[in-house]
Parts: sequence; structure tokens; C-alpha cells
Amino acid sequence: MIKIESIGIGIDCGTSGVRAVALNNANQIIAQAQVALAEQTPQCWWHTTDQTMQQLSLHLAPYLLENAINKVALSLDATSSTLFLVNQQGQPISPVAMYYDNHNLEADSIASMLSATSGAHGSSSSLAKALHLAKQIPQNTSWKICHQADWLIYKLTGNLGISDENNCLKLGFNAIERCWEKSTKSIISEKHLPKVCPPATPIGTLNQHLAEHWQLPKSTRVATGTTDSVAAFLATKADKIGDAVISLGSTLAFKMLTKQPFFDHASGIYSHRLWDRWLVGGASNAGGASLLTHFSLPEIELISHQLVGRSLLHTHYYPLPKDRIGERFPINDPYMCAKLTPALSTADMKLQAMLEGLVEIEQLGWEKLVQCTHQPITRLFATGGGTKNPAWAGLRKRLLPYAHHPVYSDMAAMGSAMLALKSLTNEILM
Repeated sequence: MIKIESIGIGIDCGTSGVRAVALNNANQIIAQAQVALAEQTPQCWWHTTDQTMQQLSLHLAPYLLENAINKVALSLDATSSTLFLVNQQGQPISPVAMYYDNHNLEADSIASMLSATSGAHGSSSSLAKALHLAKQIPQNTSWKICHQADWLIYKLTGNLGISDENNCLKLGFNAIERCWEKSTKSIISEKHLPKVCPPATPIGTLNQHLAEHWQLPKSTRVATGTTDSVAAFLATKADKIGDAVISLGSTLAFKMLTKQPFFDHASGIYSHRLWDRWLVGGASNAGGASLLTHFSLPEIELISHQLVGRSLLHTHYYPLPKDRIGERFPINDPYMCAKLTPALSTADMKLQAMLEGLVEIEQLGWEKLVQCTHQPITRLFATGGGTKNPAWAGLRKRLLPYAHHPVYSDMAAMGSAMLALKSLTNEILM
């Protein structure tokens, strides 16, 4: 029997809410909590995180006391490439650039300066966004780039300007050499860039006021986190070369575990380092958000049950959100618009055609990754809200020629909790 000695707390700051999970060293979930996000601002991210942790502490504090546990760590994940600028006091001094924002002018201006293996290519890259925001800051103003995850780390510890390898990939951090690319430092001075650590690196202790507020030990450790899609990958416990994970969320995020990295900015493919292995993948702007621009959530839930088992329409829709232009992967086109023709006469047919389109996008994405990496997919995992849609899940099993494997957890917060535990034990997750 495993002795319960430590707790890892994972926080996931997602597109619609903040979730927290407490996991003990026997891989048992002790407590969890979730609070919806009212808006996408740094202040709201922190306020909602605080509310979520307060809820978590109601269940966790008695467990810590009963088991006399003082070995606790906390880590987190947030949406990739969501960032803003802060001053030296950690105060936001720019608007938030969300993960889906495109800045074509800035991306085009730096494309020739970036190496072929740079993750900073593309109009939705962190580097393009940071350049756009920096133009709005008065000269002689001192500022730093702050990802969504970096902001939360700062609020937890008071340590400003610390980030992780995964969040910094699209800002121009060289994941192979583990340093900032020379081209990145020539585009933006290194004084504006964060210090970068691997995920699960201990960086300090939790603010003592917060430790008391959340009824956690004063020694609670805080470790660097990762992006939401990498955390979702970890939560599945996919651990074999060739394992592939799709996040069926507001957007589609592709990740496949390989021995070697692969980069192709023309195709929107990049590689995240996970210690001695690599997650090769890409991210599409298509996903659940595409459906919600045409249907309400209750409508999607009602109609989807009626679509199970229906004959395929073969309309080859490419559903993208109405209010956004551009696609990243498997088609890399910053000016691409949704394809929703031919027009269909009923709501159920339109939803079915859009769901079929999402599955076809997924299939095209996997085909591209397999072709580029020469790595066959051995097992396919799926996470995110889309897995709970019966029509979407049914179409995936009908149309995708891969062995579908159940996930250990579909919560990105679980992946972050695993990082927190790793920071305590120094065990490699994979």
C-alpha cells in the first residue's frame, strides 16, 4: 500500500473557466473545484483562480490535516500564446492578446529573420502579438512580456518574469538548444523576455498570505507549468511513442509523442519539448467555438442526440468561428474563412455537416503529422468537451482509422497536478 506523503495541486485557466485538482502521490484525486470565467482579463483570471482555490480548500484542508501532510506543490497551465505586457511592478500596461488573435503585418515583417525550426512563425505567434502590443507602449517605458500562465505564477509567488519552455515556444524560444534564439533577441531585447525553465521546475514557495487564505502549508512549493494542450496530453497518461492526443475544445489541438522534434512553419507544425521526448503537433482555429457561433449549447446538445448513426452528408464543410479570420493547422492560411457551402435547409443537417467537417479536419491533421514525422499513430486519445457530444464522438469512431484509447483523465488540471507532484519527487512523468 502506497503511503500518502504528498499532494500536487493543478490549476487550469481555460477559455471558459478555471479548474483546480488536488492529486496525492497514489494518483488519487482528493478534491476538485471549478468556477466560470466572466471575462478574459488578468484581473478576472486571478479573481477566478482565487475563488476556485477557496472552493478546493474546503475539501482539501481536512484531508491535509487528517493525514498530517506538509509536502504540497502547485503548478498550472493556461491557454497557449495568450499574453500581454506588464511593468516592473507586475501591473498590466497593454490589452490582452488572445491565443486566436492574428497579427499578419508583424508576422510578415519578421518571417525572414526566423530560423526554420522557430516556433514563432505565423500571425498568431506570441512574438507577432508581443511586437504588436509593444508598438502601443510609450518609448522609455520599462516592460516585460507576460503569458497568461506567467501572470498566475507571479500572483502565486511574487516572482515576475518567469515562464516555461512550452509557453515560450511561440515567442521564439529554441526548444532544441534550450535558449532564446538570436533572431528573437534581435527583434525584441532580452530585457523584455522572461526567464525560461522546463515544466515542473520549482521556482519558489506560495505567497504566505495565500497559503493561509487557502489553508495550505506555509512550505507549499510552486513550480513552472505548461500550456493547456500539453497539460491535457499529460492528463491522458499517453506515454508511448506514437501516442496521439486531440483536444476537442474551443479549438482543436493536436499532439503526438515522438523521439525527435519536427518543425514546418509553412504547415503550422511545431514541437514542444517534454524533457527527453517531443510533442509534435499543431492547432486549428476550428472546434467547439465554431459550432457556438451558429448554435446555442442547449441546441447543440439536443440536436446531437438526434444525429447519432445518421448517413453521412459528405458536404466537406470547414467550420471556423464567424468572428475570426485565418487558420493555423492543418491548413496554414491567415486569410482563410469558413467554408459552409452548400447551404442546408435544416438546423440538424447543418450541425451534422459541421461536425463531419471537424472530424475531416482532424483526419487531415493526423495525416500531415504522420507524413512529416514518419511516425505512425499507435493509439489515439481524445480530451475536451467535444468528447461528451455523442454525434461528434460517433463520427470520429466511424471516420478515423486509428485505435481509440480511453484517457486516464480529460482534465488539463490533472496534467498540471502531475507536474506539481513531479516537482516534489523529481520523477520523470514519461
